[in-house]
Amino acid sequence: MSEFQEELARYKAAVNRELTPEDHTIVINDLINMTLLAQAAASEGFQISDIELDSRIVSLDTAEQPLIDWLATNGFTEESFKVYLKRSLEAAWMRDEIVNDVALEMEQIHAQQMLFYDLTAAEITMESLNEGKDFSQLASTHDPQTRGDLGWFPEGFLVIPDLDTILFALEVGETSDIIETEIGYHIIKVLDKDSNRTLDPAIRQLLKEGALDKWLERRWKLSTIEITLPL
Repeated sequence: MSEFQEELARYKAAVNRELTPEDHTIVINDLINMTLLAQAAASEGFQISDIELDSRIVSLDTAEQPLIDWLATNGFTEESFKVYLKRSLEAAWMRDEIVNDVALEMEQIHAQQMLFYDLTAAEITMESLNEGKDFSQLASTHDPQTRGDLGWFPEGFLVIPDLDTILFALEVGETSDIIETEIGYHIIKVLDKDSNRTLDPAIRQLLKEGALDKWLERRWKLSTIEITLPL
């Protein structure tokens, strides 16, 4: 509880406002996530020795900002900071292990879509396509700014994962039927495919974040988490 209160104080100083119940939830969940990551690091055999930990702490003490002043400003004691730093290093190691499993190259497709919010409009466009109208021309008319170009992407990147199964089963040049999702009605054409294409760095970063989120979600489900409040 004392650690939680200290984290709340640091969070409040960072956001510079009164905290809400949602802020309390963010802080406690962050503490739980850090603990789960650190526990997993230990189970994987990663350890920070006391000598290495002390060395890290010494390196933080500079003439420009003495560590003792920084600790006081941020609400740490020497002992609580040592616990915090140890867990942070362990959690960071485990986080790197998780996200670095995301490959540099993956199967990807290049696709173009038309998105409608009205089924009738989607059906009219589909009729035009069936009559031989050019997909790219229709997409340019429907969305002059982007022409519906989705760019290159791998499985698991789209915000609507249900599209993956359909799109990655299409051949190059093939157009989907009308696909209904929670955001509207899609007609999508696969322009190209590459079985081993280098990921765009921004896409890989999003996949890394998704991998970490999925790992934490599984870990929460597998763990027994008890929060005991003082009487």
